[in-house]
Amino acid sequence: MKIAAPVTHGKDAIDTFFGRAPFFAVKDTETGAITFEPNPAAQAEGGAGIKAAQAIVDLGVEALLVPQVGQNAQDVLVAGGVDVFQSSGGNLEANFKDLEAGALSKLLEAHAGYHSGGHGGGHGGRGGHGNGGNHGGGAR
Repeated sequence: MKIAAPVTHGKDAIDTFFGRAPFFAVKDTETGAITFEPNPAAQAEGGAGIKAAQAIVDLGVEALLVPQVGQNAQDVLVAGGVDVFQSSGGNLEANFKDLEAGALSKLLEAHAGYHSGGHGGGHGGRGGHGNGGNHGGGAR
């Protein structure tokens, strides 16, 4: 079985922004091997969550660990046969172990996602992610 999670540049922590994560950590549970695949959607102009979800499906991943995921991305994942689980904290290895032990729950609710307009400024320079606040974006 292949399980995956979006990870930060350091490759040891789960990234909170699935579609904009620089890499996906992919673990083969049969061999224990972990590979780090570049996220082709990380720098996308728009639709990063959907593009990232399709990349996960294309990698043959069966389970994805994320803190949250947008509805459109979740729709792609579910259609591709990927089970989506709620990660617990940011430690990558701990989350992989928790999933294998059956300690993580399926993520049943997706958030509305980040779309252009109406969401405030960019989030730390991460391609326009905003949460309505002023985190590196323009004044409100």
